[in-house]
Amino acid sequence: MTSQDMSGAEFQASIDRQILKIQRSRRRVMFSELASALPDYTWHMLFIALGRLQKRHCVDLLAHQWDYEIIFLEDTSRKQSLARSPQQSNQSDRHERTHA
Repeated sequence: MTSQDMSGAEFQASIDRQILKIQRSRRRVMFSELASALPDYTWHMLFIALGRLQKRHCVDLLAHQWDYEIIFLEDTSRKQSLARSPQQSNQSDRHERTHA
């Protein structure tokens, strides 16, 4: 299945999974290494995915002078967030903002 065959939500879930697969072997990785490991995605797509994963408390980003360090987080809320679809996560985020 190519990226053109996927819906937006499926594509988002796919890129998120690809990033999180790296966690199996590394707890931390530099963005430049991530981009090299996932050459099918643009830097823009990777940063958008990292933003989603950061909102879901799966990763944290640490700025360095010339790069970003991606720190994979391990907690129970991550498992719950991964079980939800991107649309459910967005709806939940909107609900939390309106009721906060």
